[in-house]
Amino acid sequence: MTENNNSNNKTFDFVGKIIDFENGELSDDETIELFQYLIDTGKAWTLQGYYGRYAMDLINNGLCKAKKV
Repeated sequence: MTENNNSNNKTFDFVGKIIDFENGELSDDETIELFQYLIDTGKAWTLQGYYGRYAMDLINNGLCKAKKV
């Protein structure tokens, strides 16, 4: 599944990236990009609990930013 990220009109294959993440195939930068996307779209909080916890760890360590409300 892909989604159009309206902020830069780029299509982001987040399902493919999640599969790559679970297979250990993403670089650190790609992992941060994926989780920032998941945070920005709110998907980090609707997937399995692991994703929300991982997202919070990235936020708490300054690697990702919380979505502004």
